[in-house]
Amino acid sequence: LSWPEGGPFREVATVDGYAGLAPGDEIIGYIDGNEETLHSTNDGNGLNIHFTQAFIESQGDGDKEFSYEVEDRAGNRSIRSRGKLLKVLVKDAIRNLAPPSVPSYDDDADPKVIDEDDARAIGGLQVIIPANPGILPGDDIIVMWGDADVGPTAVPDPTVVTPVSVRYAAILDAWVEGGNEDDTPVPVTVHYRVERGGIVAGRTATGADVEVNLYQAGGADPDPETPENENL
Repeated sequence: LSWPEGGPFREVATVDGYAGLAPGDEIIGYIDGNEETLHSTNDGNGLNIHFTQAFIESQGDGDKEFSYEVEDRAGNRSIRSRGKLLKVLVKDAIRNLAPPSVPSYDDDADPKVIDEDDARAIGGLQVIIPANPGILPGDDIIVMWGDADVGPTAVPDPTVVTPVSVRYAAILDAWVEGGNEDDTPVPVTVHYRVERGGIVAGRTATGADVEVNLYQAGGADPDPETPENENL
């Protein structure tokens, strides 16, 4: 359970309906035995219960057990549900990640474009992740090149920038998906997220916008893992 893209928490859990469900029933949520009265909605398939961001943050990060009870209008409470153990990373989530930079694009003269030479750079095209005090040594960076995830790349020292190499295949896929393989630049937005212990610690709200043109006379490379286009 981690900070979601786009804002605070809304729906945390869906539970099956129960016998005698009636308007006015209250759902009491628990995290490690600490309780909060929850807002709930019934979509006809189950009961959606909503923990508030403030309550989740107040319980700290780590392995947390979520459960609930039901209290009817007469004040009768059910037995507590079976707990669900979740890894939580909310209180220490990183909410101010700066956009990445792409030097091969940023340093171009106008009109800027990532071309074949850039995309086939030895070791991969470099995306630079800015330093951030919320990133910890050993955190992983996942670059999102368009719809493709690239990584993970471990952060050795969060006080300096972290370079991430994007392979030609990911750049080519985004260019092909975004255009008609003709001699036209295709816009791609580059984001990244930070993962800690397998869950998301933060993600960029604003990405880096680049344009890519990998047009070749022989068409798109049929085997992007090789250093040449076999169609040429």
